[in-house]
Amino acid sequence: MKSVYTFLVLCYLFFCNSLIVEAQKRNNLSNENEIALIDILSADTINSTTISIESKDFPFGQKKSEFNNFNIIKDKKRILIQPLGTGKLFSVKKIDGQYEMERIDSTVHSGSSFYSYNYMLRDTLFQTGGQGFWHIRGITTYFSKETHQWELCQSNRLVYTYFDYIRHTIPHINLKSNNPKLYVTNSFRYDNFPNSFTILNVDSLYVFDLNTRSWSTLGMINPSTLQKINSRNSNVFHFGDFVVFQSELEFYWLNFSKNTLGKLSNQKNGEFREIWLSMYGIENIPNFSPLQFNLGNDIYFVSINKDRKLIYKKATITLSDFDNSNLKPIYLNNSEFLNINWFKSNSNISILIIILLSCIVIYFSFKYVINKKKLPKEVTSILNDNFFNSLSIIEKELLDVLYHHYLKGESLSTKLINKIIGVQQKDVLTQNKSRSDYFIRINQKYKMSTQKSEPLIIKNRDKIDKRQYNYSINKEYIPVIEKMLKD
Repeated sequence: MKSVYTFLVLCYLFFCNSLIVEAQKRNNLSNENEIALIDILSADTINSTTISIESKDFPFGQKKSEFNNFNIIKDKKRILIQPLGTGKLFSVKKIDGQYEMERIDSTVHSGSSFYSYNYMLRDTLFQTGGQGFWHIRGITTYFSKETHQWELCQSNRLVYTYFDYIRHTIPHINLKSNNPKLYVTNSFRYDNFPNSFTILNVDSLYVFDLNTRSWSTLGMINPSTLQKINSRNSNVFHFGDFVVFQSELEFYWLNFSKNTLGKLSNQKNGEFREIWLSMYGIENIPNFSPLQFNLGNDIYFVSINKDRKLIYKKATITLSDFDNSNLKPIYLNNSEFLNINWFKSNSNISILIIILLSCIVIYFSFKYVINKKKLPKEVTSILNDNFFNSLSIIEKELLDVLYHHYLKGESLSTKLINKIIGVQQKDVLTQNKSRSDYFIRINQKYKMSTQKSEPLIIKNRDKIDKRQYNYSINKEYIPVIEKMLKD
């Protein structure tokens, strides 16, 4: 009789353990913001996208201590969620009117793929780059349907890169192409590791051919293009061979395959700028990073209101919205540099002299026109007053401290900035992002109020710690700021 009881107890324990394991694999979504976001994605059944989410309003039932951000990978009707750095992979399904997350991986090890980039190609999920364990990943992996683990995708070389919210690296792949290629705008390396943790940028454009599994370096990124990328303040939107992004309230497009950069039309730029300011420029929602993505030609601008509820606005973009005037190259390769032999011809030298003289004439003509169009002092004073009145108390305090440090010839320490904006107790990533957000917001307000082209606050890398930025007021505006603060 005892053996029968023992057998029944063992069966009961085995059954309970099975329920616990199954519960760990499955998780019902109960967060309203997560459900609202998945509703938007599920309503579209034909497009694909990858969304990076940092906000704490979308935990998806996971412990925040285990990861930094999520990637949501949508492939037509299929939706996958991955907490980056864990190796975990969840499939989202709707059962009896409720969304359910089912873990589909068998990952054992984790911690080496923070800030990686996921993309679904030909029904296979790939992951490129990442960071973890004092190491920058230079590999590409894929999720195997046979082993349910991440397997190495063999390639000809390593390209060390990752995609965090500070360095603004842009990845892009045309998922519908018969010859798909992944473009990456930056690579990184440690300087004198492990003696130093300083990370250096390699500002080149790289391309990974998914058919041949080979990396190539296309060339050095054009400095003017790099400046726009480094000032990026949005997620990127992917339209076939095109990428659209926002930099200092201007929306630009890139076509890596054609090596061209341009702007959206004035009308579309104005429309997107108005939506952007209405969603992100008026109120600063704590612990929320602006979230945007596109499904086909529809762009979604997502935010959280005061009640921490998801809100969004949608806009549509077409090829006619891409302005093809004033195009610039994304990168420079060897064939685009000047050939020294060109100067050996007297006729070529004459041409060069004519070009230089023409440039001088154009420069002084342009300068004359600009000076003629300068606004009267009375109008300028009103615009500056509007800007100052639009600042929050913290933003005014930052401006005041920056001004007085400028007078002393001193740089403003990150410790003091963190104290002013109230993030001195936060982690380093949150501190860096908060500082950057405050100064970007001040620059945006100044540009919108005064229509000035140059930023009010400029940043430069610290000479000692290249990972940090030092902020200062643009010398051109010191007299204006001085008058504002004294009035």
